[in-house]
Amino acid sequence: MSTDVVKAPAPSPSSESPWRADLLSGFLVFLIALPLCLGIATASGFPTLAGIITAIIGGILVTFLGGAPMTIKGPAAGLIVIALGSITDLTAEAGGDAHVGYQRALACITIAGAIQAPWAWRRLASSATRSPRRSCTGCSPPSA
Repeated sequence: MSTDVVKAPAPSPSSESPWRADLLSGFLVFLIALPLCLGIATASGFPTLAGIITAIIGGILVTFLGGAPMTIKGPAAGLIVIALGSITDLTAEAGGDAHVGYQRALACITIAGAIQAPWAWRRLASSATRSPRRSCTGCSPPSA
């Protein structure tokens, strides 16, 4: 019987500092999401610059804010209807001034982000598991 102790291999430099791999993966997400972000921004009534900024934030910046080794992030085309509807309603409330409607929509988005950011920094997303399942999925009957 051998009593030799087997030592674990030393960690490679890339596993100690994964920021380079994260930066590359974030840049690739940015490149992949950019056309969809541009299309969603245009379809929602936002300027195309908003699509570029969204792709940068969602692809590169969020890569360093997330704490999970595997995350799924990117544009959601289903939000076109919500974004366009909110801009239309906020423009109508502003007396037809589209610029004011756009600014109000951005203010709503910024406030929503400001509410969500502290939850993310405190890692409180797990509290969602304590909420009833029906409140998250809606009251639709289960699909067969």
